[in-house]
Amino acid sequence: MTYTKIGLVVNIVLFCLFIFPANAADVPHAINYQGKLYDSGGPANGTYDFQVALYDASTGGTELWVKTFDDVNVNYGLFTLVLDNSDGGTNISQVLTQNTNLWIEVRVRPGSSTGSYTVLGNREKLLASPWAITIADDAINEDKIDWGTGSGQVSADDVPFSADDAGWGASPPTDVDAGLEDLVNRVSTLESGTGNYVQLSPTSAQNDADATSSIWINKTAASGNLMELEVSTTDRFVVDHSGNVSMAGDLTVSGNDISGGSSGQLYIRSNGSVRIDLDDDQTTDPGSESFKIANGSNNIVFEVTEGGNVSAKGNADFNGNLTLSGSEARTILGPGGDYALNIQSNGSLNFDIDHDANQTSLTFSFTKQNGTNLFVIPQDNTPMVYPYGTSSGNTGGIRFRELAANGNNYVGLKAPDNLGSNYMYTLPP
Repeated sequence: MTYTKIGLVVNIVLFCLFIFPANAADVPHAINYQGKLYDSGGPANGTYDFQVALYDASTGGTELWVKTFDDVNVNYGLFTLVLDNSDGGTNISQVLTQNTNLWIEVRVRPGSSTGSYTVLGNREKLLASPWAITIADDAINEDKIDWGTGSGQVSADDVPFSADDAGWGASPPTDVDAGLEDLVNRVSTLESGTGNYVQLSPTSAQNDADATSSIWINKTAASGNLMELEVSTTDRFVVDHSGNVSMAGDLTVSGNDISGGSSGQLYIRSNGSVRIDLDDDQTTDPGSESFKIANGSNNIVFEVTEGGNVSAKGNADFNGNLTLSGSEARTILGPGGDYALNIQSNGSLNFDIDHDANQTSLTFSFTKQNGTNLFVIPQDNTPMVYPYGTSSGNTGGIRFRELAANGNNYVGLKAPDNLGSNYMYTLPP
């Protein structure tokens, strides 16, 4: 049995290039294929089974789409096939969209047969018409749409708007124009839960409906960051999943407190220096600001003034040297009243005069409040005991106490009120 086809006609169901949004989903994605079948030299009549396949090459190649048609009526050789979904469910428009070169192959067998199909001639290349059911990417743009409300024009009011699962409530917008307007309003005030609001550009102060958070980020993973702010892919502010905060800029606090937790310690760490500037802007009581440390009773226990003076209540332990620098005399002042200033050592107590050995005539002195010398040890001479007053008998002297328990008796040496010259006695005689 020999089959032939002649006068092949392929009619395409075209999409209307005008946009009819209300009916767009009803336009069929299909090709109407018509042909004429000859059986043993004459026009075929009866039922026949057809197969139509699309390939990516004129011979060989890959079969991209195939559909089987059982018991198709053929009258005087004429038959019609609608090419829509393949045997596997793939719509023909998908193949047309993904391929620019396609060849069609038609196969036939008697309707009563379950045997193999006979291929009707060579494959034929599909030309421009079938691609009318698809639109190439970027083929439609703003310049090709005639927007307006006149005849033949497209209006946003005519384009349907789908509000499924968008949280629009009982009265969602029905067209794109209204939908976009509503969307803009929602973006300006983003809603997140009852009473919680995140406002991008509020026109007035925000009042939450309840006491819950205005911004709520709930991260369930045990890694990654809660928040990350960047400028040109460079981190500026990061909050990690443990609550640690890192920032690339300065932190300005308009309030008064930086507080640690209810337990534990507050650490300030630096890989470089730590510096505290007092009265940095020199506008609030210049010269009178200070750095203070208070105890739990809010009593100041340590203070450094803007002028560099330091006061402390309590003991100070130094596991190193204490150096007083500057170009002026420095004073270590004890407490007021009759309280003593004690200098104690568990080892030797050394006083070095001219420790750097770059001076002469330096002294170690004990003076009265008015600056009058009482006892002076010169750097390059013998110690000197000065008068302790201006009255007769107030001349300088030295006493040696007895060993007795009461220790009241002594032997002393004392200078007279007047001397004609210096006298130095050398012991033993």
